[in-house]
Amino acid sequence: SIDEFKQLWTGVLMILLPSDEFNAGDQRVSVLRRFWTLVKPHKSVMIQALFGAAVATLLGLSTSIYIVTL
Repeated sequence: SIDEFKQLWTGVLMILLPSDEFNAGDQRVSVLRRFWTLVKPHKSVMIQALFGAAVATLLGLSTSIYIVTL
């Protein structure tokens, strides 16, 4: 309601307007490029995670092969 709004409102209103340097455009970024920009700062952690996953997979497969040969 209006009374609830008046109680919550701080009296500050921000109006954002583009400057003269703003150029409107239809620039589209591919999903892969957007994903890469998000992953890039965490590259070393991702490599460690992939290495750990590969080791765990190899251990799991080698265990099953060992049990089959028994």
